[in-house]
Amino acid sequence: MSTTDTETENTDQATTEAIEAEQTPEATPEAEQAPEQEPEAETGKEPQNASREAARWRKQLRETETERDNLVGQVEALRRAEVDRLAEGHKIRPEALWASGVELAALLNDAGTVDAKKVAVAVGEADERLGLNLYAPPRAPNQSRYPERPQSRDSFESAFAPQD
Repeated sequence: MSTTDTETENTDQATTEAIEAEQTPEATPEAEQAPEQEPEAETGKEPQNASREAARWRKQLRETETERDNLVGQVEALRRAEVDRLAEGHKIRPEALWASGVELAALLNDAGTVDAKKVAVAVGEADERLGLNLYAPPRAPNQSRYPERPQSRDSFESAFAPQD
């Protein structure tokens, strides 16, 4: 091999190494500095974006909490309406049941729905505690039937007939 061939071979080898070095970002100092610059640029923007995102999440949280509170109120109103309906079925005013001190939670079953048996027990306790039927008018047997008319011999004509 001549010196020219050796020099060409060395030049080719150096060129190949330079090309490989450019392709791998770890070998170039510019590639090492580029990632460091990007985080600095991002860190300047990151707190601003993070605070915006946090504000958006806080707003969404507040809206969700408001919606939850509204739904809880609706469910409680529906439960109270069902207890009122059952109380009226037991011939007691719902106001009297609530005045007896009964709590809505005591009238619910494990699933969270109104338990008719617990309402019936609460109505009985309210009746005893408040004395709701204490002054109820007495009922005569067969009160709802039509009374029998007494059979009398007296009629309209006999009322005006001369008496003996």
